[in-house]
Amino acid sequence: MVALPVGTGSGRNPPPGRGRSGDGRANPNALGARAAGLPMSRRGERSGGLSSWLRVIFATYLLVRPAGGQVAARPLLTSGRDVPRRPGLPLVDHRPPRPPRRPARGVRPPMPSNVRLGRIRGIPIELNWSLFLVFGLLAVSLGSGYFPDAYPEMASGTYFVLGLLTAALFIASILLHELGHALVALRERIPVTSITLYIFGGIAQLGEEPKSARAELRVAAAGPLVSFALAAIFGAVGLVADDVDALAAPADYLARINLILALFNLIPGFPLDGGRILRALVWGATNSQERAQRVAGASGQIVGYGFFGVGALLALNGNLLNGLWLVFIGWFIQNAANASTAQSGIERLLAGVTAGQVMRPGPTTVPSRTMLRQLVDDHVLGSGNRFFIVSDDGTPRGVVSLTDVVKVPRDRWDWVNVTQVMVPWARTVRVRPDTGLLEALHTMGDAHIHQVPVAEGDAIRGLLSREQIFAQIRLRAMLGDRRDAAATRQVPQ
Repeated sequence: MVALPVGTGSGRNPPPGRGRSGDGRANPNALGARAAGLPMSRRGERSGGLSSWLRVIFATYLLVRPAGGQVAARPLLTSGRDVPRRPGLPLVDHRPPRPPRRPARGVRPPMPSNVRLGRIRGIPIELNWSLFLVFGLLAVSLGSGYFPDAYPEMASGTYFVLGLLTAALFIASILLHELGHALVALRERIPVTSITLYIFGGIAQLGEEPKSARAELRVAAAGPLVSFALAAIFGAVGLVADDVDALAAPADYLARINLILALFNLIPGFPLDGGRILRALVWGATNSQERAQRVAGASGQIVGYGFFGVGALLALNGNLLNGLWLVFIGWFIQNAANASTAQSGIERLLAGVTAGQVMRPGPTTVPSRTMLRQLVDDHVLGSGNRFFIVSDDGTPRGVVSLTDVVKVPRDRWDWVNVTQVMVPWARTVRVRPDTGLLEALHTMGDAHIHQVPVAEGDAIRGLLSREQIFAQIRLRAMLGDRRDAAATRQVPQ
């Protein structure tokens, strides 16, 4: 669902030509728009009442991402592009390079989801295809509705040009908001893997969490400060160019929407920027990141349920659409706060646990001359293994998984050996025995794989899989709950 921002009035009476005809008489188009409850002139006309304000708020909310565009905590249970890349780690797929396959007749090749624009300070900037939908709808909405109502004296072709220009500057404002987070993060020595703009706003993906409360505060506050600065700049342009409608129209609109964006992001509910700021303040006051996360998570719950309540009240009073919008906002914030709190608990459970403590020692090794048929019959069907180290005389040559095997036609298994489908050892993603379990999980997520060899150089110590890590999380959570209950019973009364 896409809701486009609309204009709001400033409280002043409209001068001739702003909602009125050139001779000062009321503009019939403006009167008709007012009767229909549509957004009116920027100078004292109605803005469409509560419905328009909610549309502005909802459009602003679409710009809100976890932690104001930051990755509040790296997803632990997913393995897609949403997992930020760790600097210095090899990112490879456990498959040898192959030429692209030709799509079957009548089947379109998959469309790339993002368009790479370039880099700023080394940060890849990408546009998701869904953002073009927002751009088009916003340009049409402004060019055919808002600008003609607010500035009826301009030529009809000017409205279309202004709509395109304002929509482009609106997208640029989102990008600058994200760059505010990203550039401050780089200054704090926090890696930024990418900035992606899409239908729900933007995401500046951070490679790791801030290491101090002050760093957290600076990174979280940077985005709203950029939006405040943009609101001031556009507002100044609107005042200076007050008599030039072609400049004043987009400037006034962008000043308002950037101001609303900054204020809305400062609501102290995690994962909004305000919730991040609250977490940083509690972290600094208590010197406990865990307690700060609990407080921030609770704030997100309260804000989310608050939107639920207001939305339900509006829906019961007959304003169903706006009520549903607010319920959707509350649902998003509440779920994001829950996910962040849960992930913080997982990080706490895995703190200090290494890959060497959890790995399965002695992974299955096969010689490089092994045919795929023999691999399947003796090791896959015989023992249920799915991942193998290809090794000759104790020297690892590469790795091969069941996924690699099944991509070869079955009638060729007797003629293809594991060397032809394996990933060479030099390109294999692996971890050390002293690698933290959480770091190992992120490594697998970055490479989109389910298991990694645990090795010191060419000496293989074991194999670590996602399933083993998830089992550790469940066991430690269960034992942690029982230890807490036992400790409670032992407290002297």
